[in-house]
Amino acid sequence: MDWQVYAECLHIADDTDKVVDSCCGFIEDNPVILQLVQTHKDGKLKIYRGIDNQDIQEYSLNHHYRKCLIFDDVHSVFLIRWHKSDDQDCLQTHYNSHKIITITEVQLFNNNLQVERSFHFHMKNDDFEELTVKESKYKKSDKNLLIIAEVEPTCNAIKCGQLVVLAVNLINQNQSIYYLDEQNKYKETYIIYSDHYNLIVNQRLTIDGGHDCVIKWLTTPVDSIKIRLKQKYSYKANEDGVFCKIWIHAHSDVSQLSITFTPLILDGNFNFLSLDDRYSNVIRKDFCIGRLEYFCLVNKNDFMVLQAINDGRVRYLGKGHEDKYHKFCERPYVDRVKQIWRCQYFVNVEDFTSRIILYDYQTLEVVHVIHSPYIYFEKLWMNAKQSIFIYRDDQGQYGIIKRIQKQNILESSKSAANGTLIAYRASMTLQRSNIICIVFGSGVNAIND
Repeated sequence: MDWQVYAECLHIADDTDKVVDSCCGFIEDNPVILQLVQTHKDGKLKIYRGIDNQDIQEYSLNHHYRKCLIFDDVHSVFLIRWHKSDDQDCLQTHYNSHKIITITEVQLFNNNLQVERSFHFHMKNDDFEELTVKESKYKKSDKNLLIIAEVEPTCNAIKCGQLVVLAVNLINQNQSIYYLDEQNKYKETYIIYSDHYNLIVNQRLTIDGGHDCVIKWLTTPVDSIKIRLKQKYSYKANEDGVFCKIWIHAHSDVSQLSITFTPLILDGNFNFLSLDDRYSNVIRKDFCIGRLEYFCLVNKNDFMVLQAINDGRVRYLGKGHEDKYHKFCERPYVDRVKQIWRCQYFVNVEDFTSRIILYDYQTLEVVHVIHSPYIYFEKLWMNAKQSIFIYRDDQGQYGIIKRIQKQNILESSKSAANGTLIAYRASMTLQRSNIICIVFGSGVNAIND
């Protein structure tokens, strides 16, 4: 089976240009990749569209933006920058010395870039150097934008990230900011679950031996962007342990949650007496990891078991459907693939092998295994039909994987003979399927230093 490179790498022509951020998504099931480029002047935005990324548009920007966001089937791009405020009027109405995070919405009309509006968030201080977007949500029905970000200040020469939630309604322009940790005392914050209305995080303390932990559930009402703390559960990681079960009740486009916290009680045979057999048997297999926090997302007949690991990220332990359960031996990262509910396939990107594995959603049997010795798949995005994947590799390059029918292979092979495609070998396993995958390596840079 051949995978083919469709186009040569696309590099930035000017040596003074620097890619500072990138993102991707799908507009009407077509892939779109964005590059935010810093130039010797202000900057520019490059947009690559289509399977082969040959539809390229470039726009000049009037500020040095640092982050860019795009959402599926939304014809807006959101640009983020931050700077220190020196405006006297601003200083009189806000904190004496602080930074401002500016989010600008731009729209594309007939290949023209039009600035819609900008929103300014006044931070409590200016002691942060970098901002990392952890999660972002955009609700098209009421145009609510939610950004969960980590700001990295310098405290005692040690980087201590602080999580903040920025929310804005693009219609009435109401906005709010919420600090998950007022005193900046938690050394680790893990995002367990998030949607348009809910955020659940697991935080671990930097003081008192580092064993004090807390699980926080934040919510935003349907008709508001005001963020509030709904529930908090505190425990000691080295003593209590906890099994946090999260039920997701989807009604229309609103996700209503219910949450229970169960202390982990073990007998001499390492059985979890406080849990029913279904979940006890699942987490017992991974008890050797040495962590006593387990999270379970339940959506109707489906459930996912997660755990926050010391590397700062959350991993899947396994997935269940009704009475079936599949354990992930390599415990893949949650943030590598976002689609986990109600799809034809459950898609997993393994960490060490860099294989893309597609499971049947109900039987949990392997349907496809996509692997290449030339590509290390670091992250994966897919359209709603799961017919096109955008991947980013460990070299910061984007590429596109598209499913094609068998009868189209001959035509693709003829194009390769004419020099349009450059082919190289890769291994692929197909089971119970008449679909074949071809990868188009576009070579669009994600970021460079």
